[in-house]
Amino acid sequence: MRILLIIAALLLSTPSRADDWPAAHPNSWHSTGFSKLVEVFPPKSRHNPSDKPVAYVYDIGYAGTAWNVAATLVWKGPLVNQESPYEAILSSDGWLVTLDDWANLGFHHAVVVYDPAGKLVASRKLDDLLPADVRDRDRSTSSRYWRKGAKYVFDTKQKLVQIWIANAGVLQVSLADGKHKYFAANAAPKRSPNAEDTEVWSTSLRFSSVTDVLAAQKPKRP
Repeated sequence: MRILLIIAALLLSTPSRADDWPAAHPNSWHSTGFSKLVEVFPPKSRHNPSDKPVAYVYDIGYAGTAWNVAATLVWKGPLVNQESPYEAILSSDGWLVTLDDWANLGFHHAVVVYDPAGKLVASRKLDDLLPADVRDRDRSTSSRYWRKGAKYVFDTKQKLVQIWIANAGVLQVSLADGKHKYFAANAAPKRSPNAEDTEVWSTSLRFSSVTDVLAAQKPKRP
């Protein structure tokens, strides 16, 4: 009876839920106005024979008045995640911020910053970014859903990204060096006049991608 009571107490005191994740698949995210695009291919997927996820970042332009899209590869390189980032945001001038690890949200690589040339600036664990009452308020067996309902703002003049966490304040991260600061809800910073609102805008790469199209256009060697 004592053992049953202990087990019951442990179950009741653990605010978590079960979840089930498929394998990571190729995915992409774009900036405001679709001027920038990042395509991410997990390990051992098409366009990526390596053991790390690989990103392809493009400038997207429109040729003439028709819907003729011209894509220019800006950089290609490995990401720090194990399989893939869960989500990402891009600024209009090319800063890439990836958010969480696929199938393991809210632990390592919660916020990772890459500069417009693809250089890794910083990778931050959630435990180093937020107080426990914020980071642990919604969790499952694999993940902590700390960004549910969040809003995102770039300030490219001051080189900052802000994550406005629903009902829980603001996390601000420097794009230049990864330094961060958390503001409680009652002490949130004023909105910058240089603010660039963004969202997690994703597109599916299950069947095709800009990378696929450009690879198909390359002349084959005789």
